[in-house]
Amino acid sequence: MNPCPHCNRPLGEHSVDDGCLNAWAAGQAGWIAVHERPKLGHWFGQNPAKEPGIAGRTDIVPSYTTSIEAAFALMETFPQWQLTKYGPAGNRRYWAGLWPDRKKAVGGKTPAMAITKAFIAAMQEQDDGEG
Repeated sequence: MNPCPHCNRPLGEHSVDDGCLNAWAAGQAGWIAVHERPKLGHWFGQNPAKEPGIAGRTDIVPSYTTSIEAAFALMETFPQWQLTKYGPAGNRRYWAGLWPDRKKAVGGKTPAMAITKAFIAAMQEQDDGEG
């Protein structure tokens, strides 16, 4: 299992009091995972039907707050990622995939796309201010 990119500890050593949002990307798997606790995580994937590990899970409940925190944590961890709706260049990993209903999110039918657009706009404003 990958260590946390923020503190480099094994993810199982984290507790909710650590103040460390354990976000990382699984490069070839096409999914993004965000863990707030050692044994309770929020998993978001491009196509959960093709990922038996998360398909049909009812014990994992994504939240609006986690989606935003995940986006910022991932950008902090992977600054080379381009700010597009497709996430990392060359990979169709949707930022909108941070919302549970991925199919609708990609089409802009859920709050995920609004979150994504707001996130990108905020980052672009920050970049413009620094230039």
